[in-house]
Amino acid sequence: MRVLLFAYEFPPILAAQSLRWYYLANELARLGVEIDVLTPSFRNLWGYDPTFEKHVCIHRCFPGPFIGFSGWLAARLRAGAAVDENRQVEPAPMLPLSERLYRTARRLLDQILIPDVRTEWLPFAWRAARRLHAERHYDLVISSHEPGVDLLLGLRAQRHWGIPWIADLADPLVAPYTPRWRVALDRALERRVCKRADALLVTNEPIAWRLTERHGVPPEKLLLIRQGFDHRDRLTETEPAPAWPADRFVLLYTGTFYQGFREPGPLIEALARLENVQTIFVGDMGPFVAALSQLGERVTLLGKRPHAVCLALQRRANLLLNVGNRQDDQVPGKVYEYLGAGRPILHIAGSPTDPVPGFLESTRHGRGVAADPSAIAASIRELQMRWRNGTLDPSFDLSPLSVQEYSWAAGAARLHELMTGVSH
Repeated sequence: MRVLLFAYEFPPILAAQSLRWYYLANELARLGVEIDVLTPSFRNLWGYDPTFEKHVCIHRCFPGPFIGFSGWLAARLRAGAAVDENRQVEPAPMLPLSERLYRTARRLLDQILIPDVRTEWLPFAWRAARRLHAERHYDLVISSHEPGVDLLLGLRAQRHWGIPWIADLADPLVAPYTPRWRVALDRALERRVCKRADALLVTNEPIAWRLTERHGVPPEKLLLIRQGFDHRDRLTETEPAPAWPADRFVLLYTGTFYQGFREPGPLIEALARLENVQTIFVGDMGPFVAALSQLGERVTLLGKRPHAVCLALQRRANLLLNVGNRQDDQVPGKVYEYLGAGRPILHIAGSPTDPVPGFLESTRHGRGVAADPSAIAASIRELQMRWRNGTLDPSFDLSPLSVQEYSWAAGAARLHELMTGVSH
């Protein structure tokens, strides 16, 4: 089977959707699929350069004038700055002028191009896709969303080539953070995708329910492929890791915080009340760097680190922290990645209907707690006491077999079965 995957977010970009299709593409290749990935040509600003199976062939083309120029400029500015990878991240009083100008221009272009500025990739990607299909004669096309330009390419490929199309709606087009002026346009595109695609992939049940409610999508058209973890991943002595506190209960958070969407305010208040607890944050802390830094030596901010380092740190932590999203139709992919670390998880619920606490209870891999500073602090103290008396790990089922169905390999096997069905 030959497949063309439209994936704007793909390595070297280090993001949830990029990781999703890096792992799924590799697993599909192991199952015998020849998978070509069409993605923009980006400079590697993220330090992420993973290994691909031989049946995964990556084709890159120009991302468009705005993203192309801004990427070139970012690389030039970074090359001229000395960066100490081992220092802690300090709060910056304001963004550099170039960053402020970039964000302002991008917000403006997001208002002009539909669904957003990344749609400028469309003509360059479509020209490359036509050339590839003429050479390779694909059996199936897959679109990875977001961004929406991948869906536009999938719609066009299905119409022009007459072959099956699978749309991965890992994130729905219409979400709480969608600008109000664009809701109707995004809902119309979402409806069109749901009607035209031969099958839809979703990451959790609430997304499936919403698509059924909004657009009458029949259940048999939906396949649940959650985010996952690599069951082949193992800790090696060559993976670098910073100094680790030996005498303290170590909490670890890896990921990104977003204002109004995924905020650590209650967690920060809780950490201020705890003693002999060391919390390590890895990733983009956004506008919350200053508040976290005020906790002093209780907190270590490592900034962005390579993916392999994040996985190694997860396996060393006493307790993994996760912060829920404001809406319940998006489960942070970090939850499933944490499963592969074999460490207990404490999830701070983003809403009363957050599905993650129930999921952790059912897998016995962790627990959830309300986004209340007192409740969070009490949970951490209790787990810290279990760590001290040696009963923390036995309190949970941390065996790999208990979560094997959530591995990328298991998800790819289900996807392969679907692909075989729609392509015949």
